[in-house]
Amino acid sequence: MMPHIQVSVQDDPVTTAERISVMDPHRKTASGGAPDPAAMDRISDGYWEATADGRLTYCNRPARRMFGLGLNDDLSGVSVVALFPEAHRQAVIEHLADPSRECPEFRLEPPERTPHVVQVRFGTVGDTGRIFGMMKDITDATHSRRQFQELQMDMEVVMARSSQMAVEAEVASVELNQVFNTTPDGMWILGLDHTILRVNNAMLTMLGKDRNDVVGKNCHELLVGPPCDTDECPVKKIRNQHPRRMAMDLTVRLADREMPVSMNATPFRGLENELVGVLVNYRDITDRHLAEEALQRANAELERMATIDGLTGLCNRRNLDTVLANEWKRLAREQGPLSAILCDVDFFKRYNDTYGHQMGDDCLKAVAEAIRGTVRRPADLAARYGGEEFCIVLPNTVSDGAVIVADQIRRAVHALSITHRNSDAAPVVTLSLGVATMVPTADFSPADLIETADLALYEAKEGGRNRVVFKGADPSDAKATD
Repeated sequence: MMPHIQVSVQDDPVTTAERISVMDPHRKTASGGAPDPAAMDRISDGYWEATADGRLTYCNRPARRMFGLGLNDDLSGVSVVALFPEAHRQAVIEHLADPSRECPEFRLEPPERTPHVVQVRFGTVGDTGRIFGMMKDITDATHSRRQFQELQMDMEVVMARSSQMAVEAEVASVELNQVFNTTPDGMWILGLDHTILRVNNAMLTMLGKDRNDVVGKNCHELLVGPPCDTDECPVKKIRNQHPRRMAMDLTVRLADREMPVSMNATPFRGLENELVGVLVNYRDITDRHLAEEALQRANAELERMATIDGLTGLCNRRNLDTVLANEWKRLAREQGPLSAILCDVDFFKRYNDTYGHQMGDDCLKAVAEAIRGTVRRPADLAARYGGEEFCIVLPNTVSDGAVIVADQIRRAVHALSITHRNSDAAPVVTLSLGVATMVPTADFSPADLIETADLALYEAKEGGRNRVVFKGADPSDAKATD
């Protein structure tokens, strides 16, 4: 025989003896079967009783709130059918006539309050002829499974508050089977020696085994997870440290696969409040993990898109500004040179006017690819500066090296041989490039480096385009290459 037990609801241990009335409403209580108002008002679910013809004889506080009624209103004799919206009244009448029907859901619309959906379980109060209703708010559909499980637990509380009689071991088995067989989550009860005492159908499905192959075995023989053989093992922790609840997300190893689960463990107690085992619940969160992984991939892609120019695939202006500022600070500490190249597609407006914007976009993509193929060092950065302008940042690069890279870019673009019949620089698409080099100091800023490169670019255009012009920190320090 199983030991006498109790479950924990919201950290309030309740013995099985206290839950007997709803589990077996035919039993009589010391008060003649009437519910304890103080106890009933403490539960989270609505509870009411009515005569066989549907006239209220009792309604607890949560039920009054769900119906939108005052806490002190006299409801004696009020028709419980009338408290439901008209669209649901026929269904209520049918369930009052046959309480054994499957638990229905109703939408309540109390005056001046937010509408909500409740799940109602109807039943008969022993052999008194009275009918009871147990109402659970299930408005939040994303938590419906957990709410349904809580409904079962709260029903046990109703049972507990209506009777203090001792319970037979077979009654404990009935109530546990009721909870186990209605939850979609895997559940088992473990003894303090890790022996599996009870297991529900969902857990058997998760394990892929029959009941006879599970009950009596040690839990770690069938399911292994990170807490096993550690102080975080639910059985060890509840036995030694006595927490009221343990919860964690983990991946468990089954016989043929691994499964991410949300685990909840609570003490399992007997009639004298003694600890007799641990109730462990496993919820499959594979879908949640897949959704989280998809979200992480989407966030990574969004982060990448936030730093990449959508047309050319080079870094965008925002990323350029960030990298340039960071390199400026780093090389200011190291007193190393930092070079920048600004380049512009020669007569690009004429190109767009002659060949159309689609061809113009294709041209910019080809130019960007030529720049990417030339700028190969990991620390270097090529970016679209705006329109037909591009910028290349070259850390730890002296002026001569930067001019060489700029001329390689110019030659690579010229070698593309993209026809440009309206260019005054060449019959093909070409670039003008301005180069600047500085050793970062407190007297200058990254903006000064870009401004100097822009002045060099201006001189390259004024000098006939399709050329490279260099300027250093001193404006007189300038040179050009064709």
